[in-house]
Amino acid sequence: MAAQRRHSVTMALLSWLLLARPGAAYARSFGVTVQGGYVNANFRNVPDPYGIFTSLNSFAAGIRLGWPVGQALEISTEAMYIEKGISYGNSEATDPFGNPIGPVEFLHVIQQVEVPVLLRWRIPVQWGVRPSLLGGPFVSFKTGELFKATGANTGSESVDDLNDTDYGIVLGASLDHKAGPGRVVLEGRYDLGLADLRFLGAHATYSGALSILAGYSF
Repeated sequence: MAAQRRHSVTMALLSWLLLARPGAAYARSFGVTVQGGYVNANFRNVPDPYGIFTSLNSFAAGIRLGWPVGQALEISTEAMYIEKGISYGNSEATDPFGNPIGPVEFLHVIQQVEVPVLLRWRIPVQWGVRPSLLGGPFVSFKTGELFKATGANTGSESVDDLNDTDYGIVLGASLDHKAGPGRVVLEGRYDLGLADLRFLGAHATYSGALSILAGYSF
């Protein structure tokens, strides 16, 4: 089932790419942005003693379609692959004889396809670099969930502990600058998850992720 879901997601992303290919720019009324970058994720509202969980360092990548509304506004929708979750922190790994062999970090990773619908407002300033503010809702669908070990010991195991869907609000800002036929884009955003992930059973736990993305619009 998970393999079929990943195949469907891959085919959907390829369809978007074919629709948005640069050679078809003359025929479309929307802009296309390909972007990716760093994600710092964690769970919110985790009670003590579980509050010692640390942030997970991961990544996101995807494509955005944007439709201009007047001179300063744009409505956009995206398909983003993103990894969220937590780190259980570092500990010392040992060999079968009990000898230390180095640090190991244990991670709980949620692999998702996230679909935000955002309103972007370009701040009306006459600069070479154009600043914008953005915000709107998102929904995401789990394509995989892993318990991973990295460092001196490596490995992963598929698990299914968390809800399959998440939703929430995206807030952020971006800068873009003319480069060739398009524009280079640098964006910072925060995903505020509002769906209970059911991480600790009866205690409501939510996702959160700070992303720094770079991309190219054409």
